[in-house]
Amino acid sequence: MPTVLTGRMPSNGNMSTTTSSNGGDTPPSRSPKEHDVVTDGDANDDHADDSPPLLFHQSSVACVLDDKVALDVLGKPSLRRRLFGRFVVTFRRQKIFLFSSLVIVVMWSCACASFAEELHENAATDPGGRADTWLAWLEGAGGKFRLVGILFIFALVFRFNRCYDRWAMGRSTWGKIISTSLDATRMANYWMVDEGEEFADRFSRFVVVLAYATKALLRGHCLGDANEDGEMLIERGYLTREELDDINEDDGWEPHYCLDMLSELLIEVHYRPKGMMFDSNHKVHSQLFRAVDGAITTLGGAIGDAIRIRASGLPPTYDGVHHVIFYFYFILAPIFFAPSVGWALPTLIGFESLIIMMIIVLGSELIEPFGKDRVDLPLELFCETIEVQVSQIVRRSKRKAVKRFAQSSNVEKAISESEKETPIRHSQSFRRGVAVDHKKKKKKKALPQGPLRSSRSTT
Repeated sequence: MPTVLTGRMPSNGNMSTTTSSNGGDTPPSRSPKEHDVVTDGDANDDHADDSPPLLFHQSSVACVLDDKVALDVLGKPSLRRRLFGRFVVTFRRQKIFLFSSLVIVVMWSCACASFAEELHENAATDPGGRADTWLAWLEGAGGKFRLVGILFIFALVFRFNRCYDRWAMGRSTWGKIISTSLDATRMANYWMVDEGEEFADRFSRFVVVLAYATKALLRGHCLGDANEDGEMLIERGYLTREELDDINEDDGWEPHYCLDMLSELLIEVHYRPKGMMFDSNHKVHSQLFRAVDGAITTLGGAIGDAIRIRASGLPPTYDGVHHVIFYFYFILAPIFFAPSVGWALPTLIGFESLIIMMIIVLGSELIEPFGKDRVDLPLELFCETIEVQVSQIVRRSKRKAVKRFAQSSNVEKAISESEKETPIRHSQSFRRGVAVDHKKKKKKKALPQGPLRSSRSTT
């Protein structure tokens, strides 16, 4: 295992959890909520059919939905971190580098402006002397030195784009993990027949565990660490104590443990004659297996992409070269620009150096998109989104209302059959229809009246 993925980092502890009264040995029992449908022997069949099943997701929905107004939490303005706040917090941690560099550049600019003022005074008292020669040379060289600044800006923008590409790749990778996790859960809950084994239930549980295990791995942690969500998953009923202990004892990557569990559950269902929605003799049976297995494979590829982004970064010499060019440019720039700018030089150079340093620092923060800084990706929010949406998919799959709506329709036909068959003249579709009808008539005329030989029947 690469050492870059096994470090330890402090946790911010912003994950909400619920307490369990059973000590965490078994999944907790569900406490009744106002939004739950309680059924008993006297309840009618409709309420019993529409009530959510007593599965793992009920405890998680009870604690997650109380804190979330809507399920589509991604992109909400109320939950999105403010841009200015993220900007300030990012540079607060780099305040020593920013302040020291800015002070050095401004003080050096003041010294160069004072030296240029002295040269102007000497050139005024001694026209054509050494001071006048120095001023003419510096003003001529300043125009050529601007090319160095242009090249430096291009290199700086290229570096920032590379850093942002890593952040964007991390975001798109987690988007693929979210969408594929929901697709796999939907296929499992609608296609797997439990037969009392609750295969779809366990499949859905480990889809949620997979998301939290991926978050822990990308931050260099283990799922069972105190600053991760292993205990929370036990309290919410997604894992048992034995399962979490086995995950922690395994030496491999924990997301791959979850992927192996999903594959094993799929194989168990596939080998059962009545495990899938269609029997094993049905030709669609193998296609269902391929679809779910393809989703698991896509999940593995997305997790591999995230690990690659986490394990690889910019070369250290690449950052070192940019810092050397920064100091080289801002040491020579005041010397060449001071004769023409004067005492406005410290303000201009200070403002320019501040902008460039902010771009360098912001790019350095974007290199690691899976951390806990304000500019990093909100992995907790992504995992909670998968958890909530998986729970809702399980609830919908167990309710008969969705199936009833799919099997019946109350929409009346507003267009009669005669109106449907009346084409719109002078249109392309009408002309193509006439041409097709003409070809059909010609083929009918060319066919013989009787069959030449009997056609073989197909089943």
